[in-house]
Amino acid sequence: RPKVAHRYCLFAIASPRRSASAEGPTQSVPPAMDSFASASERAANLASAEMESFASVRTESSASAASALGGEDRLDALQLEVDVLSIRGLGSPAYRVGDLTTGFVRGFLGQRRSLWPRVELRCGRRTVSTDAKAPVREGADVDFNDILRLGLPSRNLLESSFTISVLDVRDLQSVVRGDPLVGRVTLQVTNEDLGVEREQEVQLTRGGAPQGRLRIKIGVVAADADRQVLDAPAEFSLANVAASLAAVLSQHDGVETLLRSRPEALRAGGAGGLGGDTKGGTKGGKGGGDPQALRQALRAWVVRLASEACSMAGQPDELSMKAWALLLRSAKQIVGMCADRGASGDDIQDFTVAWIRNLIWFCCSSHGEGPQPHFDEARLQRLLDLAPEAQEHPLRGLEDMGVHHLDMSKVKMEDVAAILNRLTQAFHSSEEDVFTMEPFFDTSGRVAFRIGAVVMEQGRSARHVFLYSWEALQQWVRQGGTNPCTNQALSANRIIDLGFHS
Repeated sequence: RPKVAHRYCLFAIASPRRSASAEGPTQSVPPAMDSFASASERAANLASAEMESFASVRTESSASAASALGGEDRLDALQLEVDVLSIRGLGSPAYRVGDLTTGFVRGFLGQRRSLWPRVELRCGRRTVSTDAKAPVREGADVDFNDILRLGLPSRNLLESSFTISVLDVRDLQSVVRGDPLVGRVTLQVTNEDLGVEREQEVQLTRGGAPQGRLRIKIGVVAADADRQVLDAPAEFSLANVAASLAAVLSQHDGVETLLRSRPEALRAGGAGGLGGDTKGGTKGGKGGGDPQALRQALRAWVVRLASEACSMAGQPDELSMKAWALLLRSAKQIVGMCADRGASGDDIQDFTVAWIRNLIWFCCSSHGEGPQPHFDEARLQRLLDLAPEAQEHPLRGLEDMGVHHLDMSKVKMEDVAAILNRLTQAFHSSEEDVFTMEPFFDTSGRVAFRIGAVVMEQGRSARHVFLYSWEALQQWVRQGGTNPCTNQALSANRIIDLGFHS
């Protein structure tokens, strides 16, 4: 009898979990053609020439500001945010001792199994869970609408994997082996999750069998220290500013923050096809613009910023300058494509400075309200001077060659620049198509026929572009499904149509 009583005491201590769950989620750890083609080389040469003079920009106040945040190279961890929306077709839980008996009783009474589902998020050794939902029948749909947040082990967002599990909350049956698993899925933060709010539906499995579909939104939450860095960016290293800006812009409203911080001069549709009112109209009666293309270009810039911020981590300013110069070159290209056709290089540089100043203001602790934070414009101007001029941006260069109607919703900004460089090479070398043996350009310097471009990424930023006759390449891919020059697999949806006006 004493042994039996002792066991029941253990069960009584371990079992009141369903009622305690109402207190809220639990958490184990707190939360021009030639000049354009040589742009990268000029940026590298200028960066090496000015390293020593620029490295002295930071003042003595940076040390005290950095120590206030626990060290300049130490920023607080970012948080992973998973918005659990619903489960469709909830599967059956794993077996626990006693399930056969209770199942026999339910079958005798003509009842179906009821589950108390909860969703658990795990990243490394850290775990957080939702409350258990009211009992639902197996195979039913369950609405959660709960938000789970968990500190990430690394500030490298694209290396952060995590597991989402759906469990059936039990009382006595969970004492030894825990709540039985219904299904789980392992995911990773991807480029598509940065800067925008994206809903996705993933398959839950257990032992290879489908156990329902989970509808979620994945996002990132910046640390308070990141906004504090942007309160006084002049007092921190370029690497820290890049990391903090990337963290804030990687949140679900990052692209919207970039749009709201645009100078008024860039809110009308530019000659390059970007800009314009993001709801489809225009302001001031100027331009047309493609709002979706602008969003896509800005999201691509956020992804590149996040990648470059990881490569700059812990580096002194003299080593971070080249990466910042390349980031600002991309920014100037976007600015040039939002500006009016008559904008000069100085105008584009001024617009870029104004946009970045506003962006820092919107990303700091005040969220764009009150006075703007101290902004070292001279420091930014030095970096912009290292970035190649962008007034002859890629789309205008392509238009000058006779390429029109490029679908910017399917093409990255970096790909557009690479295509322009490749077409420039083909023009200067009088290159011919491998299928038709016809030159790509006519005597006036414009494309002679419809071209299909294939962009192959090499490493993180290098790109190789192949040019073919559009019609001939489409037929080749239908028959063989490969790139004619590399014999690598190629699908038709990866061929970029360089439409032209004859």
